[in-house]
Amino acid sequence: MGHNTLEKAIELKKNRKFKEALAVFNEIIANGVKDSFLFSNLAHLHFLLKDYKQALSMLEHSIAIKEPNAFVTNLKSEILIRLNRDTEAEDWLHRLIQQTMDKEAIKKLARLYLKNKRFEEALVYVNRLLDSGGYDRDIMLLKGEILTKMRQKEEAEKAFKTIIAKNPKDEFAYQRLIMLKLEDKPPEEIIRELETIISVPSKATSAYLRCLLANAYKEILRYQEAIGEYHEALKLKPDYIFARKQLGFCLSKIKDYAGVIQVLSEVFIQEPEDTYVRSTLICAYEKTGRQDEAKELLANIIALRPDQKQLIGIMKKIGGHR
Repeated sequence: MGHNTLEKAIELKKNRKFKEALAVFNEIIANGVKDSFLFSNLAHLHFLLKDYKQALSMLEHSIAIKEPNAFVTNLKSEILIRLNRDTEAEDWLHRLIQQTMDKEAIKKLARLYLKNKRFEEALVYVNRLLDSGGYDRDIMLLKGEILTKMRQKEEAEKAFKTIIAKNPKDEFAYQRLIMLKLEDKPPEEIIRELETIISVPSKATSAYLRCLLANAYKEILRYQEAIGEYHEALKLKPDYIFARKQLGFCLSKIKDYAGVIQVLSEVFIQEPEDTYVRSTLICAYEKTGRQDEAKELLANIIALRPDQKQLIGIMKKIGGHR
């Protein structure tokens, strides 16, 4: 296998023809080629396929052959984050920062600290980025999220207001500001205030505010009204996966199982590791006597996501005792 064959595999990967790319990569390896660049690109392909364990295995082959460059170091940190191996991911992010002083790597490290409730350390890195690089919307948003978790409400508000001052149409930052202001208020009061905000024409088209209102309705078991608001949010932002999940859960509460299948099957294809989505959806298939469709969906996901081997056992149980 020559250089052109590897170029073909990489080009197929670049064009998102993953199945064809994987076949070419495997053919190259079957011919006894062992090359760091080959293994790192194959690792990246498995990463794109969300087969993170196989991605890590291929990357280890690459690292065993050659000292990792910035691409490999970054990819390994990303894979470890996806596998929830946060301590190792932190080590590799530190290594990447030492290699490149890359701003994105520092942001990832701050988010990792936020995830693990290491708020003070996260804030140090975020402030360092803002001090050295000036205003950055995503970093300022991250600062607001960290300060919110630290219960530093006034400082968090300042961060979100800074974003809104730069771009008054930033709906996500505005949602975060409203969430902060409504924090600890009873659901009925939250509903009244959100209904007042949404009555303003410029705010009525915010998917995020519609979703907040739906969440408040759901909190007090007003499922029909919640469903209506989640639908509105999805009309405004069809790719809003959080709203789609919550809509599916509300439909399950009112026993609209056909609706659950329609809404959550698409989500499950995207996120088969979400156990709550999975259990809600499979229950809906069983309640409607559509077990064969459930098995077909699971089989299709297993074909797309080889890492989701646990779905094989679940598929065998459908229709039987669980």
